[in-house]
Parts: sequence; structure tokens; C-alpha cells
Amino acid sequence: MKADTQSPSNKQLIFDINPYRKTVVLVENGRASEVHVECSSEKRLVGNIYRGVVQSILPGMSVAFVDIGEGKNAILHYRDMRIDRSREGGGRHEQLRRGEVPTPYIKVGSEIAVQISKEPINNKGPKATMELTLPGHTLVLLPSTTGVFISKRFHGDERKSHIKELLREHIPDDLGVIARSESEQIDDESVLSDLDSIVSRWRDIERDLGICRAPKLIWSEESLISRSVRDLMRSDVSELVINSRQEYDYIRELLSVSTPHLAEKVKLIENEYDLLERYNLNKQLSEALSRRVWLKSGAYLVFDRTEALYSIDVNTGKNVGTSSVRSTILETNREAAIEIAHQIRLRNIGGIIIIDFIDMEKQEDRDLIVSVLREEMLSDTAKPEVCGMTKLGLVEVARRRTGTSLDGIYSEECPCCGGSGTILSPDTVALRARRRLMMRIAGGSKRLLISAYPDVLARIKEIVSLDMVCGRIGDDIELNFRNDVFLPRSEFEIKELNFNGSK
Repeated sequence: MKADTQSPSNKQLIFDINPYRKTVVLVENGRASEVHVECSSEKRLVGNIYRGVVQSILPGMSVAFVDIGEGKNAILHYRDMRIDRSREGGGRHEQLRRGEVPTPYIKVGSEIAVQISKEPINNKGPKATMELTLPGHTLVLLPSTTGVFISKRFHGDERKSHIKELLREHIPDDLGVIARSESEQIDDESVLSDLDSIVSRWRDIERDLGICRAPKLIWSEESLISRSVRDLMRSDVSELVINSRQEYDYIRELLSVSTPHLAEKVKLIENEYDLLERYNLNKQLSEALSRRVWLKSGAYLVFDRTEALYSIDVNTGKNVGTSSVRSTILETNREAAIEIAHQIRLRNIGGIIIIDFIDMEKQEDRDLIVSVLREEMLSDTAKPEVCGMTKLGLVEVARRRTGTSLDGIYSEECPCCGGSGTILSPDTVALRARRRLMMRIAGGSKRLLISAYPDVLARIKEIVSLDMVCGRIGDDIELNFRNDVFLPRSEFEIKELNFNGSK
């Protein structure tokens, strides 16, 4: 079934629900821009608030490790600490000064409230912060500070001033709040209703923090469905399409309370087991998992991940241009910059990203490409920071990690290559097997069984047959060979057989 036709500026939210996985895709102009996935067996920590116990403080690393009761200790950097300076005449909760050690404010054994800001990665524990936030659909509560702040996405100055004054009148003195851009689209009553809701939620959390024993989970972040409605369902979204009656009713109820004008945009398509296929998104996601991405001009991008960073290489490929070399390179780099911004957001690549554009001689050309890249990344909520371009055409981008990357969700490390992308050649493995075989024969073994992957075993047979012809392996040696498709191609086994044929 073909996807519905879309207007050039159309935004859609596609919620594909099945018993094993929930997938939310933000579609802009017919292309997937963001993908969020939640598996039924997955445990998410980001957003959770805990009362934790400080296990250790490492001044040399400017971090503390906090036991939150989730197996791995959370990592709390000094810059993410908030301390009480009220006895010194300072604010109620303040950030540590540059170079300041947290003791005596925070010590080993101290019980503190923390919120998880990053999921654990490999052997690293989750990252935590003491600067707590509670997001609503139109507001974000800031329990660790005071004051009223307005989103940069507000358009009207008059409405901006009005919302600021409205919130100042109603926000408790000990709390702060950010007005999200969606509060510009709704009436005052709905804004205040959202404020009452998140303040009430915080008072419950505050009470539990005061009476519980650490380590303990105090508040869990909402489900993928609730988070996506809260963070992605905006006035500029034309429709939210979902294939679950239960979740459809839940979303309608959720929106009818906070933003009633958005509830009518929710559309149910029942008996559609795969909405991603209906809207041609499976193909787009498959392409986003590819190492190579082709551009319309015939140029292509190559994405590679290392332990420290992501690298993106721009190549002219089949694009030979129609005029000058400078024009061809400039247009290729410009097209690449637009697609790179899209791919980084879609793939949810975080950390340090190095982009190797095609070399450009003119500084004005380099500045133009950096400007295009920055402009294309403005819609990315992870707020990438784009540094200038070097003379070699390298651009460094730092992007906040906001969860698991797309390839981390849909793929896993290859058990054969260990993530390197290469494996040992059959010749290399065969020669290693020959060396081991000759050692076993020299040690007195007479009957041996050699097992390996079929193409590797074929090469072992060829090499060993030469040794037999040359007399390096005597006639009294019996060799047996067995194909084993379950063995990794870089491995082999050599076992001694008894005379009755058993191992």
C-alpha cells in the first residue's frame, strides 16, 4: 500500500505498535528525521530520579560515583552537582565553582537526589546530574533553581511577555520553570493547568526524597508513547498516525487535558500490522544503517564509527560536474552538508563527529559550507555544535548523546569480526592451523581431526597436501577433516582421535 501524499512542509508522527517493540518516527517532508524505539524487554534509565548514596569521590577526575541501586554506579561530574550554600548567604542550590572540590558539601556516604541524563554505555555506568528537571507538554519545571525562562522558539514578543508574567504570578517561589514553544499556541488556563500538574508531581517526589532510604528509585520517566507525545506532538505536526486502539485512546485522553487542539490530529489505522512499511519508512531506516549513502548528484558519503568518534567522508563518486572544478566541488560539498545534517539526526549520532569534506581552496567556499551545515542543524533538538573548517576540509561537530544510536538499536557487533569490519583471510587461518598441526605431530600425535569453516578447511587441505607430498607429514599420520559452519571463519579446531575413532 502506498504512503499518503504529503504537502511540502508536512510533519507527521508515525506510531507503530506491536507486542515486542514500539517505534515512533517523526517524518518531515516525506523523510524520516527522528526515530525512537522501545522494546518490551528494555529497561530505560534516562529521566529517572533516584535518591542515591555517594560511593566515592575522585578529585583527580572531578567525578563522584553514586549508588542508585541499578547495578552500575552512576557517574556524577562536578559540573553537574548542585550544592546548598544557604548557610554561606548564597542561593539555595548552586553549581560548584570552577575547580572547586565538592567536600565538605558532599562526602562519601552522603545521600543525594540525582537524575539520569545518559544511559550506560558498554562498561560505563549511567551519567547523572543533580540539576533536576520535570518536563510537561507546555512547560519544564526546574526544582533546582528559581525564575521564569522562555523557549528561544517563541515567535511573538507580546505573547512571550504575557506568558512570562503569567508564570511569575503563579510559580512557587522555590521553583523555576521554562515555557516551551507550545505554550504560545494555547490559552492561559491550559498553561496553568500544566503548571499545577508538574508542581504537584514535584511535591510528591520531594516528599518521597525526604522520607526514603537510599538507594531508591523515586520517579520513573514516562513511557515512549507519553514522552513522544509530550516532546514531539506540536502545532506544526499535521497528524499523528497509530495502529493501536488502546494507545490511540490513551493519547487522545492525554492531549485532551493538556492541548485539546492537538487531540483531533490523532488518526487510528486499525488492522495495519506495519505502519513503517505503509509509509515507506522501513526502506529509509535500512538506508540509514548503511555505511555508504548516495547523493542525488552521484556523490556519496561514508560513515565509520570508532571508539572515540564518528567519521564522515565526502566523495565525488560519479559526480563529474558540468562546469569548473571549483563549482563541482562546492556543489558536492553543499549537497553533502545538507544530507549529513539529516543523517546525523536520523542516526542519532552523538559525541564527536569529524566530517572530511572535499578540499576547497577558497576560504569563502569553506565558510559557505560551514554556514550551510549550521543552518541545516538548527532543527536538531540535540543542539550540535559546529566548529570551523580546517584547510584540509575537516569539520568537527559535537552533538549531545540523547540515547542509543540507530545502529545500536537495530544492529549488534559482528561475532566474527568483533566490530572491526574485517576477518582473517582463509590463507592466514590455514597457515596458523598448519603450524599447530605440525606441533601436534612433532609431539607424537598420529590421528588428528581438523575442523574449520568450509572455505577455510578447503585451504587447509591444499596446504597440508603439499606437506604430505614433500614428506613433511609421514605416511603413518592419519588426518581427518570436518566442515563446521558453526565455527567462526577466523578459528579452527585440532583434536586427537583414539584408534577406535573417538576423540
